Amino acid sequence: GYGFVIDDFSILPEYYNIYASQGSPIEITPLCSQFTVITSLNFQNQYTESYALVTNYYLSNDTILDDTDTMIGFNQSITNGTVLDINKTFTTPPNLLPGQYYILYQHDFTNQLNENDENDNVGFCSVVVKPILSVPYSNDFEIEDANWKTKTDATTTLEIWQRGSGTRHHIEKAHSGISAWHTSNTIIPHPDNTFQYLESPSFNLSSIAQPLVLSFWYKAKYNSAPNFFVQYSLNCSNTWVNLYTISENS
Repeated sequence: GYGFVIDDFSILPEYYNIYASQGSPIEITPLCSQFTVITSLNFQNQYTESYALVTNYYLSNDTILDDTDTMIGFNQSITNGTVLDINKTFTTPPNLLPGQYYILYQHDFTNQLNENDENDNVGFCSVVVKPILSVPYSNDFEIEDANWKTKTDATTTLEIWQRGSGTRHHIEKAHSGISAWHTSNTIIPHPDNTFQYLESPSFNLSSIAQPLVLSFWYKAKYNSAPNFFVQYSLNCSNTWVNLYTISENS
């Protein structure tokens, strides 16, 4: 047949809104020369025109943007879509002490757009500046130490490393005391085909003249090998180098 269909008729004001989302957390040490802020610019609009927008970045002790924060740079971007991923690398400020900081970013700083909501343009990401430890160093893991971190790859959020007493067959208990880092009772079944990391504190070895020996007691029980590596990084965890491979059932 012939005819027409008309539906969802409206007369509404134009709608433009940019809003900031929380960025990826950052961990560095005072010796890291650079760090990268990874975030996105979210743009709600009815059209496809391109807009040149400026994002300002600030170093802060909290998540509130005010006059006490220090501007560390800006980014210029062009967007006509709904989400624009922004990765911005900065030089680490000098004399940055270990502790908790935040990078605040304010999208559309120059007010290029007259938005329906101007109060959601500021976002933040956390920055943890880790201390650099000296040697000699030892740790029996009997006391919780925030400088040791567990991490996963991007395929899962389930972490299998845990500090305490092992309970699974073949890797029970600890070697000394009652606590060790283990994977025996955290998640059953363990996530398949993922990388799981236990990361030590950072150490400054640049002024050490004599040879050093890294040692730790371990048990390893699994069905396929090799998949247990000891690695080190010389560039603030950007890349890792294999130091040793722990063999199956050792």
